Amino acid sequence: MSLSSRDPSPTSANEDEEDEEDEVYPESHIGRLWFNIQYSTTGQNLVVTLVKARNLPSRSKTVRTCDPFVKIALLPKDKHVSQSRCKRKTKRPTFNETFYIPIAEDELDSSTLQFTVFDGYRMSQQAIIGEAMYPLIDMESTGIQELWRDLEKPIEVSQAKRKLLGDIHISLSYYPTLDRLTIIILRAANLRTIGHKGTDPFVKIAFSIGNKVMKTKKTAVHQDTVNPMFNDAFNYTVTEDDLGTSSLLVSVWHSGGGVREDKLIGRVLLGGMMYARGKECEHWTEMMTNPRKMIKYWHPLGP
Repeated sequence: MSLSSRDPSPTSANEDEEDEEDEVYPESHIGRLWFNIQYSTTGQNLVVTLVKARNLPSRSKTVRTCDPFVKIALLPKDKHVSQSRCKRKTKRPTFNETFYIPIAEDELDSSTLQFTVFDGYRMSQQAIIGEAMYPLIDMESTGIQELWRDLEKPIEVSQAKRKLLGDIHISLSYYPTLDRLTIIILRAANLRTIGHKGTDPFVKIAFSIGNKVMKTKKTAVHQDTVNPMFNDAFNYTVTEDDLGTSSLLVSVWHSGGGVREDKLIGRVLLGGMMYARGKECEHWTEMMTNPRKMIKYWHPLGP
């Protein structure tokens, strides 16, 4: 049985009156979501328990509360959308709702659980607070996992942005004791449509030291989507001394399927000041100054 696509109904909740928890939240925080997951091999179901959310923002300066509810989707194809009940007038909702999402075991590694938190009991007033992603490739094979994720603002989709090449979400991290640079291609959004049959995107990553390309890798091709979820990690060996003169050229392509030539959609160059400017350089610098930490940025694709 799948609990899915319910209208948000109000519940009487006094979560704001409960004892304050010893949680420390970063600046500009927009909320934290707790959930449990487990895969049932007998039922071929992903069992998701939505536990609670905390530190949600107020609706406005005059309305110092919100009416939150959560939609859960299985990406990349937005399958099996489920929805929690709406909690009225609280920034600290407790849900404790369980959802059974059908998915074959061999599809887990290529799927991502998406939680989108909304504010608004009435349909006409609903607004997105933020979202959290959990790639199922990270899920342990047995037992219940108790997890939390901080909410992030979803990338804004405007008509002007749709006319551009698209955006890509990238994580960078460097491990100095291992001489290891890790890039994770998380996802892309609003990619330019190629042809009348749809876009089949994949990503190439070219790692260079100085002007010499050391290694090129690529993700798998995703079929017929302009919002692909990749969650592909790639590691490169580079010393700390060479990191300052290194760069990563990340390019998004439409696959020709081995019949036609692949077509470039857009690209972004990440590196130090010798190679990159703006957010691309800022992303690289933040990675270098925060070893062993995953630094995530959205980047607009360029030609």
